[in-house]
Amino acid sequence: MSTKIISAFPLTGKTFYNKNHESISLDLDSSDFSIKFVNGKSEQNEDYPKNYIQLIKDNIGKYKYIFVSSSEKVRSALLNECIFFYSMFPLKSDKDIYVKRMLDNNHDINYIEQFFAKWDKMIDYLNEYHSGCSNIVMETKTTISDYLVHY
Repeated sequence: MSTKIISAFPLTGKTFYNKNHESISLDLDSSDFSIKFVNGKSEQNEDYPKNYIQLIKDNIGKYKYIFVSSSEKVRSALLNECIFFYSMFPLKSDKDIYVKRMLDNNHDINYIEQFFAKWDKMIDYLNEYHSGCSNIVMETKTTISDYLVHY
């Protein structure tokens, strides 16, 4: 099976797509790999992102789509491993839509404020990033499901 690695921005519908198409997709949340718990306290996992990239590599060929983080650390690690990926992210002007999605998902208000304080910078970074990937700027009010073939 040919696998497409999709580095998708938060709130674009990765988890929803995966729940509805589990046989052809895998949703890898990077926080499951970047943080470890020691004596009840969380700390950075020194194996990250190598552990995350290895899991991606281990699943190539098993799924049609693998959804991965859009973080700079993960994207750089993918490129270092010569793994091509698609980058999916919203229009900068769609900020209000994404605020509503986060509120609808009952995220903590402090997290929401921190996340959206960096909105412009994150979207600018993704718009300027072209090496080793193909950018897909998502149209207003769309999700990943609107772009992927379901079979």
